[in-house]
Amino acid sequence: MLSWLQCVVVRLWAISKPSDLNAIRHWVVHGGAAPVNTVLTNESIINSICASCDLAPLHNPYNLAGIELMRGLLPSILQVAVFDTAFHQMMPIHAYI
Repeated sequence: MLSWLQCVVVRLWAISKPSDLNAIRHWVVHGGAAPVNTVLTNESIINSICASCDLAPLHNPYNLAGIELMRGLLPSILQVAVFDTAFHQMMPIHAYI
């Protein structure tokens, strides 16, 4: 039986060929205090997402699973992470008070 993530990958292959991909974007709920922009998914960023799993336990473990799966399946494709926390850090004070 396929996992939900494997099903997503199967659907992705049906839409386009891996050679057509330029990059893979991962929308991550919580990246801790460090990432304030879109960043490449390197070991430091993966560790930051992992360290924030307690803050977003329903999201970050699945974000990490997607990143790791894509690293394994498409190691030559650029991967970036976009963080909800970066969006919220950029909000003006009047928007959240």
